[in-house]
Amino acid sequence: MLQKSRTSICSTAEKSNKKKKSEHFEVQQGDVLHGGRSRYTILQLVGSGSYGKVAWSVDLNTKKEVAVKVFEAEKTRAARRELKMLGALSALDPAKANVVQFFESFTHRGLACLAFEMLDKSVHQLMCDRRWKPLSLAEIRLIAEQLLTALNALKSIGVIHGDLKSDNVMLVNHESEPFKVKLIDFGLSSGRNLKVQQVKPALFIMASRG
Repeated sequence: MLQKSRTSICSTAEKSNKKKKSEHFEVQQGDVLHGGRSRYTILQLVGSGSYGKVAWSVDLNTKKEVAVKVFEAEKTRAARRELKMLGALSALDPAKANVVQFFESFTHRGLACLAFEMLDKSVHQLMCDRRWKPLSLAEIRLIAEQLLTALNALKSIGVIHGDLKSDNVMLVNHESEPFKVKLIDFGLSSGRNLKVQQVKPALFIMASRG
């Protein structure tokens, strides 16, 4: 869901400002998270926000890399809100709709967790890496077309993203599929007459198995 370990001129300051908070976060590199379908070993904490952290992890069943969004203890309500939106998104084909693929929700030591496919890096990070060298018109058009497809898919199920920005537009694999993007982060999304599927909000108040 977020990029793997990278250092850039954009991320250095953020890491410095959040270092103290990261040291005391409830999950760390090497921890094993126990989900309902699988177990995930944290390789590295690669992203953060007001909700908590994103962990670059490996699924111990499939050996595939995944991104696990781990919410801080006081952010359970935010986790439930995002899970509700992800339930609505389950009506879409993530590949065709250009939205991140969601795998499962679970708790670890009382913390709400959401497991997603692992993506490459955000468009914001791409621009940082390029030192803000402008994209070509063809590159902009390619990204825009995919975003319009994603937004149209969300509209078809009555969902408004609510936080559309370059940080939430992720490159799938820029090396093998240049400028192939997906939309992520539905924590601020809203909607009407949602047909919510596979949502279990009580999951986040159950005792942790981890």
